[in-house]
Amino acid sequence: MKQFKKHIILFYKKFIQKELIVFIIMGSLYLTIECFWKFETQLPLFFCGGVVGMIIDLLNENPKYYNLKVYQQSLIGVLVVWIFEFITGYIFNIRLGMNLWDYSRFTYNGIPLHFMGQISIPYGLLFFMLVPFVTWLGDELRYRLFNQEARNYSVFEIYKGLFIGK
Repeated sequence: MKQFKKHIILFYKKFIQKELIVFIIMGSLYLTIECFWKFETQLPLFFCGGVVGMIIDLLNENPKYYNLKVYQQSLIGVLVVWIFEFITGYIFNIRLGMNLWDYSRFTYNGIPLHFMGQISIPYGLLFFMLVPFVTWLGDELRYRLFNQEARNYSVFEIYKGLFIGK
């Protein structure tokens, strides 16, 4: 029984270490993209990007997710992004008044393309295009840093799958 308990503790320790590394890399990547896109960023976005990247990576370890078509993975990824972007926006923008972003300017013929100014359809399309990269990066990190089995596809192949419906 002691040996079993020791293996369980070791498993969770490695799991937490791996997810912490994925969280840091994905959060840093999001801040970098944000800096290139808007020439500024804020620390709370590190946490939002890290959590989203980590969740997409965890989803991608499940065959039910990674066997989906790329556009289906992207749709699920956008939902994950919107949930955490809304939570982050609600806390930091609405409750704390930090005004990190405001999507309320997104309208089409008077129809809002946003929800409470915190999530928007135009940025959802951008995130739809980023999810395949996050999926691929998670696979690369698992292979290169944690010696897990490689899935043997390139970032170009995953985008090809997105555009042709595979």
